Order: sequence, then structure tokens, then C-alpha cells
Amino acid sequence: MGVEELGSRMRDQARVLVAGAGPAGAILSLELARHGVRSLVVDRAAEPPLFPKMDYINARSMELLRRLGLADQVRDGAVPAGFDADFLFVLDLDQPPVSVWRQPSPRKQAARYAAATDGTGAAEPYLRITGSLLEDVLRRALRANPLVDFQESVELTGLEQDADGVTVTLADRAAGQADRGRRVRADYLVGCDGGGSAVRRALGIDLPVSGPSSSRCSVYLRSSDPLLRRHGRAFITTSARGITLVSRDEADLWTASFQIPDGTRFEGDPVAAMSEKLGETITVDEVLTVSHWTGTLAVADRYRAGRVFLAGDSAHQFYPFGGHGANNRYRGRGGPGLEARRPPRRLGRRAAAGQLPGRAPPGRPVLQGDVQQPAGGLAALRAAGPGGRLPRAAGRIPGA
Repeated sequence: MGVEELGSRMRDQARVLVAGAGPAGAILSLELARHGVRSLVVDRAAEPPLFPKMDYINARSMELLRRLGLADQVRDGAVPAGFDADFLFVLDLDQPPVSVWRQPSPRKQAARYAAATDGTGAAEPYLRITGSLLEDVLRRALRANPLVDFQESVELTGLEQDADGVTVTLADRAAGQADRGRRVRADYLVGCDGGGSAVRRALGIDLPVSGPSSSRCSVYLRSSDPLLRRHGRAFITTSARGITLVSRDEADLWTASFQIPDGTRFEGDPVAAMSEKLGETITVDEVLTVSHWTGTLAVADRYRAGRVFLAGDSAHQFYPFGGHGANNRYRGRGGPGLEARRPPRRLGRRAAAGQLPGRAPPGRPVLQGDVQQPAGGLAALRAAGPGGRLPRAAGRIPGA
């Protein structure tokens, strides 16, 4: 089987293969292209997933998307900027909220930033957008970029590396068993292939978990039932009965997420489960999909082995609540993000000389702190049990 070399327009240009076209992989490839670096991006899926996953892009992430020329396209697909993003905390829907956290709308935030004269105003306000719509924007940008070769329904099935580069085996999923795989040679490989990263496993890099994990079920649905807005509009409603309700479009798209016994799958009626946990019988027009996932707080032991890097969920995992999952992917604090911001010529010379830094990237200790703080709180809450009181000492999370 022959080895295909990735083409390059510049003799000293670093050539990168990115495994995974989710937000981390797509943004990394577009950032490389901004520096004149060609990349091949492969993704095992033929299109973005139906389930929306993320729903919130913070101001810093929007600034990064603006740098890539994508802010306007993201705004076009986002929840209209005039809606506030309040958080309601309730015992159930039959009772008034216990507390409300007011989050001014993107339009109000933008006006506040524009009026700031002390340097505290961001260039972009936060936005709310479903992950599937954002991924569609990013995939279209990959296809349109002349420095990106984007191949969908292509899966990385193996890798080998030496001092001069990385050889990966790619399989065309659309071809099924007829495709025995092709071998591609690149200067670098970046694994942006999610929490179950095949790249990370091939490298033998551990992903230690901090604190307890939990199994969860999420329901993506369409409902115009006014009961869901009994206490007014809200971005997120959290019930003490153990359910989180997210308004996806300020119209009739919602997700509901609740914990299930560890290691199990929810096999019951999702609408009945939602109604029980919200304390009201909810009318659902359509259940679009039901997904299962494991909430985990984890940071990989290292982000790099030789010429192979990890980024996104393959390197660090967070509970998605509050936008911590997606927005940590965008910040690019790991090795590939730091190196991508170097001029291409300098990157090429340093790589050829084997002088890329081998130390842990500066962002990793910060991400470990991001993980350890909530992990301490989760462990204390689990120890307290249902309805239990959190001991005063347990409320003091190390590093908080």
C-alpha cells in the first residue's frame, strides 16, 4: 500500500492532518489556514449531528470566531440578540422560582461594551446557537477555504510516527468494507476526535477523571406548551427534582437533561420522565431524538507525543453546563493552538530541527484547576445524598 503525501504550496510550510471536524478541529484548521498552513481535515460523520449539544458561545469565543471572519455567519444562525438569557432555579414548575440569575441579552451586552472606555468591553457579546447550526457554519467554512482539504465520512483507523512525520491510515466509511484504507503522510497530526479519541488511545495517553462521573439522558424536543414558560422566558430552568430544561431557539425547540443510574440507558417514556421531574404534565409536539452521555471532568496527562497533538474533548472534558465544554475547546490553550499562532516559517524550521517545546502547555494547569474545583463540589454533593445538607467544610472547594 502506497503512502500519499499531503501537498504543500510552500517548501517550508508545516503540513497538518486534523482528525475530527467538530468545533475544536474545524477552528484549529481555519486558524492554521489564517497563518498560511495547509491542512487535511477528516471526519467520520457525513454531516453535523442532529442533537444540538452546545448552546452558548461566550464573548471570548466570539472574538476568536470574528478573527476567522465567521462572527456574522454565526450571528445569522443564533437566537435573536434581543432575548435575555436568564437562569431560573425552581422546586418545580408549580411554584415560583427560588432564584433567578439575570443575564442581559447580547444586544444589551454589546451596548455596554461599546460604552466602556476603560478597556473592559469585549469586541463581541456572547451568543446562543445550537451546536449543530454552528458546526454547519464551520463545515461550510472548511469547504470554502483553499488551504483546507475537508473529507467527510472518513475515519482515522491507525497511526505511526517517526522523527520526520506521521503516517495515518484512513478509511472511507461510505465505501464500507470495500475500502481497506489508504495511508497518508503528514508532518503533524492533531487528534480532535472527541472524548473517546482514537488518537489519544493510540498514543497511550491517560485521561484521569477528577471527581464522580454521572450518566445522563438528554431529550431534544419540540413543544409549544405554555407551561414551559409559566414563570416567564428563560434560557435555562433547573428544577430541584433533577432536570435541566434549555430553550434552544426561544420558540418551540428545547432540550431536557436528567441524571440516570450510572452505566445504564433510559428506556422509559421521555415525556413522562420530564413531566415527573418538572412537576407538571407537559405536552410535547415531537421528540426529535434521545441521547445518552456521561458527564466527566478530566484532563489528559499530556497534550502531545512527538508530532501528534490532542485538542478539544480528546484532551480535556467538562460538563457542558454553562458552556464550559465548547468554550474550552475554542480557547486553544493546548499545544497545537499555541504552535498554530507561530508564523508558518518559524514553525517549519523549529519542527524540522525537533525543537518544538516538550513541556506541558501553559493552559493545562489552568484547565486542571477548572476541573478540580467543580469536582470537589460534585463529590461533596454526592456524599450529602438526595435532600442532604452540604456541610460547611465541604462547601469550601479546594482552589476556589
